[in-house]
Amino acid sequence: MIHANSFNIENNKKRFDEKILSSLKYISESLKTPFRIDAEIHFNWQVYANYFLCLDAIKENNEDNARKYHCFALNALTFDRAQKNDNIHHPEITFITSNNINSSLSLTLKDIYDKPDNDVNDDGVYAFGPFTGDTGCELLRIQQAIEILHSTSPYYYSFVISLIKHIVLVGQTARGGIKSGSTLKTLGCIIISPNTKEEFCPTGQYIEDLIHEASHNYLFLEQAIDPLVNNPVVNLYEAPFRKDKRPMSGIYHANYVLGNIVSYFSQAVKATSNDKKTCNTQFLNRALNRYKETSSIIELHGDLTVRGRDIFDEMKTQVTKCIN
Repeated sequence: MIHANSFNIENNKKRFDEKILSSLKYISESLKTPFRIDAEIHFNWQVYANYFLCLDAIKENNEDNARKYHCFALNALTFDRAQKNDNIHHPEITFITSNNINSSLSLTLKDIYDKPDNDVNDDGVYAFGPFTGDTGCELLRIQQAIEILHSTSPYYYSFVISLIKHIVLVGQTARGGIKSGSTLKTLGCIIISPNTKEEFCPTGQYIEDLIHEASHNYLFLEQAIDPLVNNPVVNLYEAPFRKDKRPMSGIYHANYVLGNIVSYFSQAVKATSNDKKTCNTQFLNRALNRYKETSSIIELHGDLTVRGRDIFDEMKTQVTKCIN
């Protein structure tokens, strides 16, 4: 299998966490606030979210908010997920409904996602509303998706659970909203709005979403060390399956995501029969066509770093093996 082994992931996480902790200590000194951690440190997405919100507040010269988010980040550092989640090996699953839409978790995610990320043509439509479907049904589907992932591909099961620690299910708003997403600012936490994509089967869609967002999280960690792509973010390119043009980094992410989806579903096609095989073949063919399109754009216009080229070439080799 390809380069994204558990050692790479854990090593990149460790380096990223060390940077965050060092920065939090520096901010404590700048704000003249105490930095006291009286319990074992547990990095999690709420540490990252509040850290980045603190940085935003500092940039906006809002010292009160900077202090608030800095305090939240330090408090989140000592939260032990193992005490809350019965199955520490699987992601925690939360539904944002009308009952908890104003909870601290929901408001933190809104603070992050209501701000456009780094893409210059982002319209900022990241809003999400409460989930209004059958929570029991969707929970079962996610659990089944994780079980199928485990039995079909131990590699991709390990890949997903090492990168995704929290799944948050949301709904749409009158202005639309996020379908699925993740960001470095909430590393390890992904958002999914069920039944908003062209689905061939619900469980297969969850598998695709998990691999999709885990792939983004893997590249987020890589890009915290190496940019992978040198093309300026203001340079935009025609992007397959999107109406808007995208910076090369976005196309590079899509290529890596799609390569992993192709790799998994090629295994799934070989491992299943009847209706499941038909469903898996549909996921495979859709991803493969899009993978080829993104590969062509990167080959033509991509200015990649050495590490960026290595990841791209390794994925290309992997996909070629899968389809031949």
